[in-house]
Amino acid sequence: MRLGSSLSIKRAARTLTIRFLRLVFKMRFTGGGSQVGISTNTNNQFELTNNTSFTHGVHSLKVGGRLRYVKISDNAPQNFGGTYTFFGGGVGPQLDANDHVIPNTLIPVTSIERYRRTLVFQSQGLSLADIRLFGGGASQFSLASGSPRSSVSQWDFGGLVRTIGRCARI
Repeated sequence: MRLGSSLSIKRAARTLTIRFLRLVFKMRFTGGGSQVGISTNTNNQFELTNNTSFTHGVHSLKVGGRLRYVKISDNAPQNFGGTYTFFGGGVGPQLDANDHVIPNTLIPVTSIERYRRTLVFQSQGLSLADIRLFGGGASQFSLASGSPRSSVSQWDFGGLVRTIGRCARI
């Protein structure tokens, strides 16, 4: 008689990072923190296999089975903190050395200048409409929504029974 079995358990490592607000300046640079957030990917696997053989004379019987479980979990909160994008190419009034508007003047505004004007005019207490009128304000805001987490799992089972009978030689 011969007996045999095996067992294996596997678990993948986790990856962690931290989430921050992100600023994008088209044609210049990206500022702010990473939009990755606390990102994880976990793959859990479990497998139990058993194959047993019985032999008696010229007959043999093999029975066995396999039980498997797999679970994949993913947490990917990219852009759940939001992204402000500042485009250049527009126009706005020229500013003096104290960042006050010079009337009846227009100059091209780059993306970084649009961001700077937004901060300056906010600190001066201007309304959002006035900030945009004077060449400031974000061009776009994007924010991911929903659930950043997803997971899927599966169980499966397979069994076998095999008999072999041999004729004896005379």
